[in-house]
Amino acid sequence: MTDCERISRITNLIAQQREGDPNGGLGAWVSLTRKYVCMPIPKIACTTAKAVLLHLEGAGLPEEEVWRVHEPTRGTHLSDLALSQAVEALASPDWFRFAFVRNPYDRILSAYKSKLGNPNDTQYEWLRAEVRATFGYPDREGLPPTVAFRDFVRYLSGRPEHAWHDGHFNAQTDILAEHLITYDFIGRFESFQADFGKVLTRMGADQEAIDMKKVVRNPSNWTPAPWAYDPELAETVCELYRSDFERFGYAAESWMYPFG
Repeated sequence: MTDCERISRITNLIAQQREGDPNGGLGAWVSLTRKYVCMPIPKIACTTAKAVLLHLEGAGLPEEEVWRVHEPTRGTHLSDLALSQAVEALASPDWFRFAFVRNPYDRILSAYKSKLGNPNDTQYEWLRAEVRATFGYPDREGLPPTVAFRDFVRYLSGRPEHAWHDGHFNAQTDILAEHLITYDFIGRFESFQADFGKVLTRMGADQEAIDMKKVVRNPSNWTPAPWAYDPELAETVCELYRSDFERFGYAAESWMYPFG
């Protein structure tokens, strides 16, 4: 494919994406000054990544307000750019395109604990209610509306559109939109400090930004995967996120070996 053909293809894909699903790849964070494209994926240190990137753009937040990095108006997104700028961001060799991925077993368990397993989080009460209704949970007045991880996975395995397309639960391969974005670097959550360090060095980050990456923000309490999984449940998750396991080389049996 010639450069002209590649640019034409990217131009057409961006136009199609804007007319169809505006979030399909166009939600990536970009910087016109530092020339990077970053695709943040929920539950893969995205709070830390966004906090550091905002700092690099001179728009950093104090630690007590770091949760605001997820506000829709924070950062510049690929969808904010003019078409010619978006094409340059995705086609030019001068731009650096990166993302991070995570073992699907750990990611969906972390998402469950953060969004459904926490009864004080009301944002996903609608989803808890759907899972409870699907599996016939009894209503007990005065008790918090919790749901079991197993039932949540079973519910999600049907790929209900309104839940499946939520970034916390969708496949990483879907979020990355590799039909549109060709990444120069895909790091791992499991080696985030080292991998993000490489990214920041590549971008000429200052020492403050490099130190900021060491802070763990918005964590979920760690649960060894064997405490949450059995072979049947693991098989369900493996099938649900098969594209992630295959694309990023995570082993189907990795839930059995949480310590490496």
